[in-house]
Amino acid sequence: MVEAVQELGLAATLVGVAVNPTKVRALHTLLGDYCHQTRNLLNSLKLALYIARQGACPLEQSNDWDRLDSEYKVVEKCVERIQAICRPMPLATINASLSLVIQEQSERWTTWLEQSGRQLTLDAPKEPDVGDLDPIRLSGALDGFVEWRADATNCAEPIVLRWGKAEGDLYFEWIESGSLDAGEPEPEPAGMKALSLPLLARVVAAHRGRFQVQQDVGFHVAASWPATISSRA
Repeated sequence: MVEAVQELGLAATLVGVAVNPTKVRALHTLLGDYCHQTRNLLNSLKLALYIARQGACPLEQSNDWDRLDSEYKVVEKCVERIQAICRPMPLATINASLSLVIQEQSERWTTWLEQSGRQLTLDAPKEPDVGDLDPIRLSGALDGFVEWRADATNCAEPIVLRWGKAEGDLYFEWIESGSLDAGEPEPEPAGMKALSLPLLARVVAAHRGRFQVQQDVGFHVAASWPATISSRA
């Protein structure tokens, strides 16, 4: 379910696709071959850049090579995210604590947000929060999402990340209360950042979960999925 995210443009549209299996299959039909061909071209470009750099004389080893390498990685990551959103997403689930996934990365998230003048409060559960999850998929999607929120330019209010287990579901909530300036909608994310929210939605949907976004007051993301995924096949 997606609510009140019109300002996010492409991101909101892709969230609507990511949570709908039929639309995901349709998008994969449209973009699957294109993404495959693009990855082949990128692999060839990566090899060409490597050979060119190795063949350059020491005097030619300037910062331009580092810049090219950095820009290549951005393009590569963007294509990887598009592929992750539109193609089938098999999970490698384990029965583990959601707290381990979140707290393992929370220090890095806190640092990113503090660099933008924002504060992250972790509202950890008091009860066990063990359930089925794919830690690699989930942690990677959360990383991209938090990196995007750290770059939000007109947000200054503290953030609360709450998670736990309730009624047989694992869940997390990202709450930015009143973080948007009145009359000044948040700029639409561009490039790779526009893919962060739909990628997170896609990962939650692959866990057979529910994903909700609200942006009428502040910015609020809520996600949940069955703690025992196989029981709701």
